[in-house]
Amino acid sequence: MSVFSPPSPNPVLTHRPVTKLLDQTAALEASKAAQVPSPEASLTTTKDPSALPPPSEGNAQLRSDLAEALRSNGQLQTRIKNAEAELLKTKAKDKSDSKTIETLTRERDILARRIRDRDDELRGKKKHFDVGISMLWACHGEVLIGVRISKMRSFP
Repeated sequence: MSVFSPPSPNPVLTHRPVTKLLDQTAALEASKAAQVPSPEASLTTTKDPSALPPPSEGNAQLRSDLAEALRSNGQLQTRIKNAEAELLKTKAKDKSDSKTIETLTRERDILARRIRDRDDELRGKKKHFDVGISMLWACHGEVLIGVRISKMRSFP
């Protein structure tokens, strides 16, 4: 693969060390091109050299643009990779949180049902207790009334 060919969608090339290496290679090529005139410039002979721009400047600019594009591509791939990792992490956390919410909701419903049942049971016991106390007082009152009546009869 040439350094100047477009990046392939191959997952191996999207790996961070490889893109970093590509960035460095492109930067070196761009700096070389800026320093050394291309062989094409020495082969072309014109009668008026000022009429044509030197080809090395155009090549250097293209190489510089390519190096910048490769660097930018590497940075964007890194950002995409980080965003995808964060997305996966967030989805996993969301799934975990959903399960926790379901579990806690079920537990809350069970506890609320237990409280309602216990309240009903206590109300029933209180009702029975109140009835028992009323009956006890009624019986006790009859005994007391009976004792008073008998005491009254014993007095002349």
